[in-house]
Amino acid sequence: MTSQEERLNHLGISIWKKISQQNNSENTDGYSIENKYLFFFSNPIDPESENNKILFLKTLAISLGKKNVSKITLLDETPSIEHIFLLGVKLPSYLQGQKDSSITELSSIDEICSSGESKSNFLASVNKTIN
Repeated sequence: MTSQEERLNHLGISIWKKISQQNNSENTDGYSIENKYLFFFSNPIDPESENNKILFLKTLAISLGKKNVSKITLLDETPSIEHIFLLGVKLPSYLQGQKDSSITELSSIDEICSSGESKSNFLASVNKTIN
């Protein structure tokens, strides 16, 4: 492995390739960036995918100039929701009261990770919404 590949792996870039192969379930997992932006993914069976999702979101947060990433266990943990991103999943029932303008439906992780162009489009869409 070259030093360039090692640096990219350290930043989690390889996770953007691996995570697409691990989404198989209909359940959803919620994560936040800066406790303002919620991201919902399908909840795969593989326990390693939890770490991959966190790494995926950390690299996304770095790209957006944000720092804090965490898994949502209670909605009360995210009091100032500014936007919700649904990545190939439906809005969880406990968030049905959110304004439609604060919800963005995006492709699933499989589709996002399928090509460089779709990754760039995903990042541009999230960046436009957040910044």
